[in-house]
Amino acid sequence: MQRRLQISGDLMPGYQPGRYDNATVAAVKRFQYRHGLPATGVVDSKATVAALNVPASTRLAQLQASLKRLQRRAGKTTNRYIQVNIPAAQVEAVRGGRVELRNTAVVGKVQHQTPTLSSKVSQVKFNPYWNVPTSIVKADLIPKGRQFASRGQDMLAAYRMEAIDRKGNIVDPRMINWNSDEV
Repeated sequence: MQRRLQISGDLMPGYQPGRYDNATVAAVKRFQYRHGLPATGVVDSKATVAALNVPASTRLAQLQASLKRLQRRAGKTTNRYIQVNIPAAQVEAVRGGRVELRNTAVVGKVQHQTPTLSSKVSQVKFNPYWNVPTSIVKADLIPKGRQFASRGQDMLAAYRMEAIDRKGNIVDPRMINWNSDEV
């Protein structure tokens, strides 16, 4: 793993491998950050292992595709623009080639990918109200709600969400039976 981190430039060349020390933790954090993963410094997720195991030829193809997209956009950007880096889950406001504001963005997972687009922006709404699609409710939220409920916790409060019934009324989270087929 340390050799892989050296190849990617996250761990300094000449580092003597064999120990998981502070330099290795910092290198893993850099690698995770660059790949849009939680920068924990611990290789404890399938996502980190999967990212570490992507062959150089695949990364090269990804970079070439990104370069083509950027080249198509070249000259079309103005002095001020907003750029969303989907893999890093970041949004940047750029003026005169300088990043003036950088925030975390909520983007889709691999199975619910955020579409790419290029568009003129006339208005930005921060923290918009969002209705979760039924497919995500069934695949992600209900199982997560069941996990939280089994520990006596409120998933909706933890994620600052509200449940709305069919009539548009806010549902008291304590009244939700996450184990019901009708949840």
